[in-house]
Amino acid sequence: MARPSEYNFDLCIEICELVASGQNIIKALEEKPIYPSWPTFRRWKRENEELRTLYINSVQDKAEALESERDEYRS
Repeated sequence: MARPSEYNFDLCIEICELVASGQNIIKALEEKPIYPSWPTFRRWKRENEELRTLYINSVQDKAEALESERDEYRS
């Protein structure tokens, strides 16, 4: 089965939820064959403001979660 090349915002929401929960984007994209390849996801991100915003927010959420984990580890 070929990976998708046509932009799908609902699929991007699912992928960005994985990122927000702590996964690396490239590893997340490799999880399911229905997810786009990394080059395709990058292209979608460049071409779609809604995805750029969603992705930036998911990376920020990931950073906040990692910071919280780090703080708990130090306590």
